[in-house]
Amino acid sequence: NEKLHSKTIIFPQEVNDTENQVNLNILTQRVTTLVNQLPKQSQTVYLLSRKEGLNNKEIASKLSISPKTVENHLTKSLNYLRKNLTE
Repeated sequence: NEKLHSKTIIFPQEVNDTENQVNLNILTQRVTTLVNQLPKQSQTVYLLSRKEGLNNKEIASKLSISPKTVENHLTKSLNYLRKNLTE
């Protein structure tokens, strides 16, 4: 019976970890929804940068656009996400 109780005790760290995981899942879901609302080219640039880890020059080469255009798309995307995540 003592073993059963020890397995059902939730320690504060476990609660905190669970809460953090839930919050991370919610945030990830919100970011994904917002990224899906970006214009297609901005969405592509954002995903290549953040998901695939490409730098601006690599993205520019892959999409046949200038690095400055990549920078503009990322700036607009990040501003959009920042604005909509803080509301």
